[in-house]
Amino acid sequence: VSTQSTWGAFRSFISPNKMDPHSISELISNSMYALELITPLETYLNHQIQTNTYDFEANRHLLQIYLFNESTLKLDVVSKILLKSLMNLPSTDFLSLSYLLTENLSQTEPVKTILKLAALLDQCQFASFWKEAAASRNVLDSVSGFDDAIRSAIVLTISHTYRGVSVQLAKEFLNLSDQAVPSFCEKLGWKKSDDGKFLTVPLNSENDITSKHPTEHVSLDQMSRLLANLSS
Repeated sequence: VSTQSTWGAFRSFISPNKMDPHSISELISNSMYALELITPLETYLNHQIQTNTYDFEANRHLLQIYLFNESTLKLDVVSKILLKSLMNLPSTDFLSLSYLLTENLSQTEPVKTILKLAALLDQCQFASFWKEAAASRNVLDSVSGFDDAIRSAIVLTISHTYRGVSVQLAKEFLNLSDQAVPSFCEKLGWKKSDDGKFLTVPLNSENDITSKHPTEHVSLDQMSRLLANLSS
């Protein structure tokens, strides 16, 4: 493919009707790690942020181009890539991207802060996460919908782990005000106790131990040996 035709493909991509996973996948397959891919991929990333969409493969490819050509790397764009993947918890997207980072990049802000936030989430230290997040708004606010996406991930963790949780703990875990807790929990179907201090989480396949019926398969040979021992 000539440089002129390749550049023509890049220019034609930067338009609203071309910003979709299929178009970008085709662009990547035709050009692989060409530096000219950086601009359309950055444009596509910003489009994802504006439209609350997500394309892990495209974002990972942009990160890989940066890492192959470190002089082109933009820390603010790398942070957006990482934050978008963190918003997709509980998928392993963020973990996959973190394995690509060099040690030097991992220790450079704002990447270092994002890795710290991810570690707090992974350790279920949700109150500490929100405290750290409050001091990092200049980074987190670069990606719209971040707080809501993280709350959704935390809700999933709570729902899979607990049958009930105190209102105070829910408030701390989800970083909600006293006024916001009732309506938020009502939408989730979490029922408040009569004294208003406790929330009951609906049963599901993860938090209901009675729904799990472990089975143990015994082979014919094992059964024969067992019967032989019992009759001896």
